Amino acid sequence: YAGDSLLYKLAEADGILRNGMLREADLFLVTGLIGDERIAPFYRTKLYEAMIDLSLSPGMRHIDCTEFLIEADYTGFTREYKTKLLSALIGRERFQVALDRVLSYDAADLTDDDLVKLLEAAADYPVMDGNDSILAYSYLLYEHDSASAKVLEFLAKHFNGRMEDMSGILRVIRKKKVPPHDLAERAMTVAFFTEKTRDLDSLFDGYLPESKKSDPLVRAYLVLRSHENYMKKRRLTENAVKTLKELVFTLPRICYLALSTYCAEHLSEANADDRALMAKMARIGIEANVVNPVMTKYKDAIELPFEFENRVYAEYRNDDAREVAVLGTVFPGNHVFHRLMSELYPGVFKQSFILYRGEWIQYSFLVYGKDGSVTEEDGGILSGDQGLSKRGTRYHELCNLEKKIGEADKMETAECLKTLLLKEELVDGIFGPGTP
Repeated sequence: YAGDSLLYKLAEADGILRNGMLREADLFLVTGLIGDERIAPFYRTKLYEAMIDLSLSPGMRHIDCTEFLIEADYTGFTREYKTKLLSALIGRERFQVALDRVLSYDAADLTDDDLVKLLEAAADYPVMDGNDSILAYSYLLYEHDSASAKVLEFLAKHFNGRMEDMSGILRVIRKKKVPPHDLAERAMTVAFFTEKTRDLDSLFDGYLPESKKSDPLVRAYLVLRSHENYMKKRRLTENAVKTLKELVFTLPRICYLALSTYCAEHLSEANADDRALMAKMARIGIEANVVNPVMTKYKDAIELPFEFENRVYAEYRNDDAREVAVLGTVFPGNHVFHRLMSELYPGVFKQSFILYRGEWIQYSFLVYGKDGSVTEEDGGILSGDQGLSKRGTRYHELCNLEKKIGEADKMETAECLKTLLLKEELVDGIFGPGTP
């Protein structure tokens, strides 16, 4: 510019403001006037607005006036230009400066829609992944129920916070069908770490489709819910039951106990696969000596192994017990017994008895506490009629033989004895294989 006078420069600037900045030379004039202390504040604001428009103009990307925009005194800006200033800064990849500006704006300066546009633009740049300011404003929009899909996805990728907040965000994300990324996994980790597991079921339902069945979090969830189900009667969710059925033989004992209990309580709903599973659990329970007493109910749905025949169970639960013995009397005959119960699970003790038809026992528990105390507690009555007794089994024949002997009927007794000895499995089982 040939003219050096302020009036000349102002005249040139007035034309720029009316027509818009079209030349790079205009930038030098405007920036020079902005720094001139003689310029009135309202006019300086107009010049800043012109620079903002220039910065946002697609054809002027080669002109960088970012440093002047950063120093802009925006107190006199309209809401429109406050929003444009943020867009201009983001367009020049000055994200943090733009986000810091938001902090200093009044609440009325930006609508939620303005903030959504700002955050969506910033989130497009990988360098802003996990940016604390974007996270804070994204969460604010979530609280206002104004977050867009892109803002919610940013939260899904990077938000870590309270269990309640993560669960709430996940619910909204699922409702709006936004990719959840690994938010459910992070939320489940927080739940286990903080022991706040109230929302764990919904987190698991969302996490399961994205996970491998061998995932430690899947196993941890199943163990936790199995413990709560078996020890505290907490209901298992549909997904938990389904996953337990697939993995039960690779999981800790508590999962086996919980699922076997669930199956016993839902016999009427069992299909062919469920019955096959119950049969396998019963066999493994016998082989590993971890029979769940409720399995005796399976007799109404499947053919149980012969080891269950005429077997009844006493069970005792007490977290403070170190050892538990069961003592009582078998009737008739008044046979007194005292047996140390096996610990099925910490705090759960069991003992089995084989009782034939007409036999019954009355028993109590002798509890040895972890604190050294010894107390006796009432048990109950078990009857041989409660056990699984099938006509044609060796136990049935033994019961029948005993009855005939008691009736002193020699002919009937001989016939019963013949039937009994003809059963190869009985002969082998009692006298050893190959006994004639």
